[in-house]
Amino acid sequence: SPSNVLTYMMFNNDDPVLRDVRVRRALALALDRPAVIRTKLAGRAVLATGLLPPFHWAYAAGVGEFERDLVAAGALLDHAGYPDPDGPGGRPRLRLSYKTSADQFRLAIARVLAAQLGQVGVEVEVRPFEFNTFFTDIKKGNYQIATMQTAEVVEPDTYFAYFHSSRIPDKANPDVGNRWRYRSADIDALLDAGRHELDRGKRLAIYGEVQRRLADDLPIIPPWHED
Repeated sequence: SPSNVLTYMMFNNDDPVLRDVRVRRALALALDRPAVIRTKLAGRAVLATGLLPPFHWAYAAGVGEFERDLVAAGALLDHAGYPDPDGPGGRPRLRLSYKTSADQFRLAIARVLAAQLGQVGVEVEVRPFEFNTFFTDIKKGNYQIATMQTAEVVEPDTYFAYFHSSRIPDKANPDVGNRWRYRSADIDALLDAGRHELDRGKRLAIYGEVQRRLADDLPIIPPWHED
């Protein structure tokens, strides 16, 4: 049955390369998500546009939709200062490290995604780890790219836990949820408003705007919701 669990690719937004939104958008456009759903998930997933699945009451339709476009991805990398040094099949535009769980299924998906990024000139080293080691590195910010899944998302205030700048892990609070270290004063203000607003219609408008802004900034890529 349809799920409100999101599989996501996270970026370390403090990383010198990945702090550039043009790079994050290029990586999103390089992914062929429908192919992964078809070949690795046997069609048992729906494309995601953000944290919330399409059947959620706060889901913003028509926001965050994107299709694979290698030409546009390459142009974004050019503008970000990572031109193709010698044409297709030669040296890469840039190199990134991709950490994942050593679970064989998740590792297989990670390798497919890495290969897709390679088609736009981004060389990705997939590095699998036992889960506790992997998760410790994620909380410390010791990664560039990684993939994980959320818990079940029922309340849109979950956006506060994942994207408010006060929820970035540190030594005092290592287990909070903004592990991609995303900072936006506008998003903080919207999320503060959302958790203090009781009117459902007004909350819908607030979280719709949150979804639109995160779809532009792409601190994470939301590939799909697995059944």
